[in-house]
Parts: sequence; C-alpha cells; structure tokens
Amino acid sequence: TPRLPPPPPAPPPPPAGVGALERRTGGDAFFLTELLRSPQPMPAGVRAAVAARLDTLAAETRRAVRTAAALGTRFPLGTLARTLGSAPADLRPRLAEAVAAGLLADLGPDTAAFRHDLLREAVQDTVPAADRPALHRRIADALAGDTRADPAETARHLLLAGPEPRRPAAAEARRAGDPAAALLAFEDAAHWYRR
Repeated sequence: TPRLPPPPPAPPPPPAGVGALERRTGGDAFFLTELLRSPQPMPAGVRAAVAARLDTLAAETRRAVRTAAALGTRFPLGTLARTLGSAPADLRPRLAEAVAAGLLADLGPDTAAFRHDLLREAVQDTVPAADRPALHRRIADALAGDTRADPAETARHLLLAGPEPRRPAAAEARRAGDPAAALLAFEDAAHWYRR
C-alpha cells in the first residue's frame, strides 16, 4: 500500500515570535515543544507536568507557590509572606523546596522568580477558579499595607477579586493613573481611569 508523505514542517515563527517564545518558555525544550504543538494557550502536557511537580511538594510549599503565581513571574517575598500571614524567613525553606523541584529559578534576598512565564501560568491554572477572587483579595490586602506597593498592582488584584471591592479598586486605579498622566503617558493613564 502506498504511504502518504509526512506533512511539511511548520513554518518557522517570525523573529519577534522567537523572542516571545523564549521568554514564555525560558528556552526549555519540553515547554517550547508542548507550546508549539498545542492549539491551546496552555498545553495539556505542560499542565499535567506542572501538576505532577506540585503534587510532590509539601502542602505549605504548594500553597506558597500557588499564591506566588498570582503575584507574577518575579515576586517580592514580603508581599508573599504578608499574603500568607507568615514571616519571610519562614518562607525560605518552602521556596527552596520549590527551587529544588524546578518550579522556581532563583531565591534572592527580597524576591524570587519562576523559571519562566509558562511555568507560572501553569501553576496559576492549578488554583480552582472559585478560589481565585479570594486569593487576589488577600494579595490586595497585603499590598495595601505596603507603602512601596505599586497602586497599579493593587488595583489589578482588587479588580481580579470580583465585584465586591469595586470602590477600593477604583481608588487604586485612579492612584495608578495619576502618575501616568503626570508623565504624559496618556494611554496608560486612560487604561487605569477606565477601570
């Protein structure tokens, strides 16, 4: 029986796309391959691999890593500690466990970071949707207690916390828009004023 020839290889991504893929996957071959193969923004293989890594962690470490994922790829340890109601020093052994599991790339004196964006997104996907608003509210409360916190970050978490904190979210969004307007960054200012 005649065999069909294999399909032609996919065209290479444009140069700007290569940089974006590298940033999103950290250049990790597994994550890059899974992302290129999948029509979904979060490949099932990535989701499964990250869930399996999370399952190897102690419960408190899992909770810390999931909370950190909502903070961003690079996150301040002080904000994470306040959100979890613990001291930053108490977090270090938990986060060191996550580094050993390959979820976090580095653990600095004041910040830590996920290995790359796709890994953080996959961890964030493991947080049940029903739990996300309360998580963002706890983060916003932790940020509200920090005079150095970026109002835009506080507003973002308040907006993700659901409809209940609308007034504080509007106030923080305005606080985020005012400096942008003062710097003549009108698009940024408009973005926050519309919130």
